[in-house]
Amino acid sequence: RWLGLLELNESEECSGGLGHLQFAVETLQKNATSLPVPQLVQTQISLGYARYLEGKSEEAKALLEGAEDQLKSMMGSEVETHPDLARSQNFLGMVLRDAGSLSEAKAAHSKAFDISNATLGEKHPETAKAEANLALVLLLEGSKDEAEAKHAQALRRFAESNPFGESHPDYAKMEKAWKEKA
Repeated sequence: RWLGLLELNESEECSGGLGHLQFAVETLQKNATSLPVPQLVQTQISLGYARYLEGKSEEAKALLEGAEDQLKSMMGSEVETHPDLARSQNFLGMVLRDAGSLSEAKAAHSKAFDISNATLGEKHPETAKAEANLALVLLLEGSKDEAEAKHAQALRRFAESNPFGESHPDYAKMEKAWKEKA
């Protein structure tokens, strides 16, 4: 995936590779009719996430919503069970959460979790990440008990979903994000 072009350091700032990613999105958009759906959409989702990490929330939101629109136009109702929609919704939820739109963020993370759980399974890292993000929104809404339960479950799911368990960097990121909001 094109996200591999990015170099994300400890503070999650983006450096290098974004010009290549932007060029890839523009090139893929020009040739969208001759390419498989995933290439264009996955690249656009990755660029949306990169823009989010840069603090460019409006651009990130537009890219992520655009990716969803493209998925819908190419796949119709089947899009509601596509893992790329879950990934896009999870990132969109992060943008919305940081903008203070908690009800919209909750809906996006819930959708991401439901799709990931149904298509990838309950013990997949993406399912755990969506659940952890949903827990953060619940916490910000004041549903502390429900949020704590979801967060603990997400960490368990994530640890069980990969061979690195609790030593995986994404596990540490989920814990850090929780501690910052709690």
